[in-house]
Amino acid sequence: MDKIRVMIIDEHEFFRVGVRQTLAQQPDLEVLECDPTKNGLEMIEANLPDVALLGSDLASLSGIELGRVIAQHYPNTKVIVLS
Repeated sequence: MDKIRVMIIDEHEFFRVGVRQTLAQQPDLEVLECDPTKNGLEMIEANLPDVALLGSDLASLSGIELGRVIAQHYPNTKVIVLS
């Protein structure tokens, strides 16, 4: 069985690291982390995760706006926006 790829895109490093460490304990998940200074959409395109876990406030777009773009261009990636 393939691992579920989860990409975390959030402004707060403390949050990203904590979520990554928690999710990485699950053997069926592969967790990727995106630094907010990088373009989240480019990271989605390069890695094609199964799930995008987005913070609500990002540098380039809000998490909701980025989620809409991801849903439109990458319909196989499920989007979760946290606030």
